[in-house]
Formats: sequence, C-alpha cells, structure tokens
Amino acid sequence: MIFAVLGTPDTNTWPEVEKLPCYSPFSATKPKDLANVLEDAKNKNFGDFSIKPEFVTVVHHLLALNPSHRIDAAKATEMLS
Repeated sequence: MIFAVLGTPDTNTWPEVEKLPCYSPFSATKPKDLANVLEDAKNKNFGDFSIKPEFVTVVHHLLALNPSHRIDAAKATEMLS
C-alpha cells in the first residue's frame, strides 16, 4: 500500500535497496501526491476539515521507504510542536 502512494523504491531513491537480502524488483509505480491521498481518505472517513501541510510532511517522513530518511515518533512529535 505504501508503494501505491509513495512509488516503488529504486536505486535513485534508496541506493542500498538492491543489497537487501530478500530484495526483488517491483513493478515501477510513480508516487502520488500524498496531500491529495490524505485529503481523500480524510474526507471519506472523517468529514470536512483541513489537513495542515506540516502534517503531510510528517506522514511523508514516517512512511519513507529508505530507513535513513525515516523519522521516529519522537521526531514526528517534535515536528508537529
């Protein structure tokens, strides 16, 4: 599901991906606009209110495929404070 939104990893976005023990190439998918995906999901499930841009940034960093780009919960909380 993450690939469907963020696109599939490749050596440009995650140089070490091919060195992973169980790596196998995926069908290439292009990333979608995360803000639009979150907005659609929010509208479908929670109603009409606005999503702040900083929330989208935090979600993007939490879902980062490359572990060196991913943040932890403490950093996410700090970013939203």
